[in-house]
Amino acid sequence: MSIPYATIQKINTSFNKDFVKNPVGVFVGGTSGIGEHTAYEFAKLTVNPTIYIVGRSEESGARVQDKIKKLNSNATVHFLKHDLKYIEQAERVANIIRNKEDKVNVLSLSQGSLLNQPRTETSEGLDEKFALLYYGRWTIVKMLVPLLQKAADQGGPARVLSVLSAGNERSVDFDDLELKKNYTFLHSNLTAASYNSLAVLRFARKYPNISFCHTFPGFVRTQVFREFPLWQRFFVAGVAYLFAKSPEVCAEHQIYVALTGPEFATGGHLLGENLQSTQTDKPPYSEFALEENQDKLWEHTEAMINRANENDIIES
Repeated sequence: MSIPYATIQKINTSFNKDFVKNPVGVFVGGTSGIGEHTAYEFAKLTVNPTIYIVGRSEESGARVQDKIKKLNSNATVHFLKHDLKYIEQAERVANIIRNKEDKVNVLSLSQGSLLNQPRTETSEGLDEKFALLYYGRWTIVKMLVPLLQKAADQGGPARVLSVLSAGNERSVDFDDLELKKNYTFLHSNLTAASYNSLAVLRFARKYPNISFCHTFPGFVRTQVFREFPLWQRFFVAGVAYLFAKSPEVCAEHQIYVALTGPEFATGGHLLGENLQSTQTDKPPYSEFALEENQDKLWEHTEAMINRANENDIIES
């Protein structure tokens, strides 16, 4: 059942800002698009927040910092410049935050683009797209879980939001988890969505006091297709401006999941563009619900993170 936009607006605008004292929000991929605008919503809805913006562009980071300070003059804003296709950089982000903060209330992950390229490995030995859309995201989640748990123990919000493509998953081939046998543009993107959903359900099972959500924002007027060839960008942009929602409206939906919506305070949630649950008792969701499948993917994930770390040692 979808949540009406009017309800989302009402809950957001009536959110009790005193519910959480000095909240900490981390927005990975927060220098553009959905992540950027979700950070703005967080700034507007909180008192004395500490906000981390993570991205690759110093210019964009400075622009976002300035906008947040205009929205909330009491906000403390940090920009962390890191390239998150590298696990080493994702770990560095998490370690910086762990060294500075004792809690995290909101962790929003939206980094990556829909790269239209063949399977391409980074120097760490991971596919570039999957490093952005999955491995790097959940490296940060794993490392910041203790701070999220601390926020939950204090009675405040403790929520993880991974923005990608819930509702568009497909069954996982556990014999080809690196997609070395079958790598196409569509299959790779939908498989990345599947991995995020499996991770959400596993982490929600392991940490019942923390909320883990995977959302599909729908068609949004962002720069997500900037890596496409010019003719494809022209076509997609035309469709987007006809049918897409604005990043501001999308961000209102995302902050509802990440902060204000009472039904998402704990548990694991896979949500479509109108925040309706996409889970059913049929494949692939019946497969995702199996603990053995959740744990099998996570064993693979940790192996890939270890491989990346080993390759970093060799490189250095």
